[in-house]
Amino acid sequence: MGNLTAEAQQGFVSSGGTASGVNGSVTFSIGQPFFSTSTGGTGTVNQGLQQPPISESELPVTLVLFEASPVNHDKVLIHWETANEFSNDFFTVERSNNGSVFEEATRLQSGENSDKLQKYSWTDLKPYPGINYYRLKQTDFDQTFTYSRILAVKINQSLTSIQIYPNPVSDNLNIKGGPDDGQVIFYSIFDLNGRVIEEKQLPRGHNQIDFSGFGPAVYLLQIINGNDFKEFKIIKN
Repeated sequence: MGNLTAEAQQGFVSSGGTASGVNGSVTFSIGQPFFSTSTGGTGTVNQGLQQPPISESELPVTLVLFEASPVNHDKVLIHWETANEFSNDFFTVERSNNGSVFEEATRLQSGENSDKLQKYSWTDLKPYPGINYYRLKQTDFDQTFTYSRILAVKINQSLTSIQIYPNPVSDNLNIKGGPDDGQVIFYSIFDLNGRVIEEKQLPRGHNQIDFSGFGPAVYLLQIINGNDFKEFKIIKN
């Protein structure tokens, strides 16, 4: 029996062609790493893994819009749109009060695989006072993920903490919270036709509005601080 020799060579074919090893050759139509092994002076044994490259149309998600905007001075609307989704599992909206440490705020399941525009939105009903930072995390079915850019939204601290009670009210409406830095607060009361019923400055340290002189109805109360305001619907018994 003669001597048996074996030699091996690793090669790579990116888009088709012929890969030559020692004492033999092998042809692949698409490429990833392969190994060709020749035995003796004749014959070739080849093994390896062939896998087609991913086309641009199969990229998991194409994010075309991601935005965050304040709503009524105490909420934040998060909105994003995608032009392409493939093998996308879910989206996670993450929130931070310092821009570095984020926590999950909500999770939304992805739509079906699509090359059409898809729109998503979520409202943060309890943002942090001051500046809130948001980013979007996109997770594939294989649990790989990517992040969007970070967005910052400022929530007016002076009005978000204001609470009113009792409601319905018969006489005095109590106001709790508000600015603690000496800022001047005004209020306006409207009927449901938009007519101004009363406009006054709320004296510093005063936390009541007298509704005893108003007839039974539904009113709109606006608490105003500079260019910001917060609105409440008040029921007068």
